Amino acid sequence: MAYRPSHALGNYAIELNGMTGGWVNSVEFPTLKLDQVDSKTSAAVDTAKSGGNYSHTAYKASYSISETNNVVDAIMSLPRKQVLTFDGAIISADQNFEGKRRCDWTVGHITSVKFPKFSASEGKKALMVDFEWEAETCEFSKTSGKVAGTQGKLHKKFNSAFFRFEGLPGECEWITDVEIPAITAKTAKERYGATRFEALHFANCDIGDLELTFSSRSFDSHLAYVQKVIRDGKLDPGEYLDCELHMLDNSGANELGSIQFFGCGLKEFSMPKLEANKEETAKFTLKFSVERFDLKFKGDA
Repeated sequence: MAYRPSHALGNYAIELNGMTGGWVNSVEFPTLKLDQVDSKTSAAVDTAKSGGNYSHTAYKASYSISETNNVVDAIMSLPRKQVLTFDGAIISADQNFEGKRRCDWTVGHITSVKFPKFSASEGKKALMVDFEWEAETCEFSKTSGKVAGTQGKLHKKFNSAFFRFEGLPGECEWITDVEIPAITAKTAKERYGATRFEALHFANCDIGDLELTFSSRSFDSHLAYVQKVIRDGKLDPGEYLDCELHMLDNSGANELGSIQFFGCGLKEFSMPKLEANKEETAKFTLKFSVERFDLKFKGDA
């Protein structure tokens, strides 16, 4: 009996504009669907049903930014506000990295980017970026041949537990958690009479907040800044900050890359509920609005 591979093949390579972009950790393919059109037929009680406009949902994937290649450039085009459109494919390969199936798309662009939380207490968590993209077409097909999933130039994997933060008026060495702003794009869609496919156009994007959690031992160093910015009810131009998160290797001595945040405005100060004799140290949180952010790797200009 001929070998008939399952759809769960274990290895998923990504291509952008004909170039190999490495391997994704996980992928969700779009759902293809037709709108249902119902119509009553004269005096009959039956309802005639037919298919209407075609649509499909977004692609979703998780990717290691240590690959440092064209996929990372596409992902970061959204935070950089330099949106790219691209054709591409996800190729499903077996345990021997032989291609079995592929899903191609055209005119895709990134619509969502979400970094994981950087936390000093999560030393076993690799740094994966979740991202989504929409495309005008989606086509599944068979394929064959060895999949050349070349890895990027930086082979050392990033770990979300090792980092150093800079740019605040107070002490930064006691930061325990960093939540990177999520970014979401809004897409304008239109249809033409000659086809059921939707034409996609990038409209705008929303950037979330940068959230920093501190050990209470640095409370006094931030107190004056918090009271000045929040209690006077306004942000002066000089009170907006440019900050940087340095991503380190497991030794904590070597920098692998950094995430830069521009135009950070303090908007919230909070403390969790405190309880007597609880086995938990006191913390506080600062939340900042962010105008834009960028990702740099060691050695980039």
